[in-house]
Amino acid sequence: MSAAPSWGPGDIALGLFLFLFVGAMARGQAIYWLARVVTDRVMATGEPGPGWRRRVHRWLHSDGVAQGRRSLARWGWPLVPFAYLTVGFQSMVMAAAGMVRMPVLTYTLAQVPGSIAWAVIYSTVGFAFWGAFFAALQGNPVWLLLLLAGIGLVVVALRAARRRRA
Repeated sequence: MSAAPSWGPGDIALGLFLFLFVGAMARGQAIYWLARVVTDRVMATGEPGPGWRRRVHRWLHSDGVAQGRRSLARWGWPLVPFAYLTVGFQSMVMAAAGMVRMPVLTYTLAQVPGSIAWAVIYSTVGFAFWGAFFAALQGNPVWLLLLLAGIGLVVVALRAARRRRA
């Protein structure tokens, strides 16, 4: 009788990395294709009636997506992997790539390094954050203070960014 395979920490980390990598690629492709198809339909029909189609239409014409299109026009395909290192902006870049009909092969190849970086970050440092979060929920005051300090830093950084834009 053979022994059952044992799963070590390295195997689990690799599995988690692969799961996150595939998820990042799938999400990027979904946003790209949604924006591409909806843009084609909107261009053919104009503004739709009330409902989800109008909300998507307005989102595609929002300032955020327009900023993504301008950035993509300025920087080209290298913006796609860089966008994976941002929060919020990555969806705008992915949608903009679909809207401007970036070639599928170019977009997909540009996604790979971004998805790898995203998966590495979330399978290492990202899970350290969640570990701190759950430890804080269990009442450990050190982790609670670190978590609150981290949230405070994010809030301050977001407010400073908004003030610079305004």
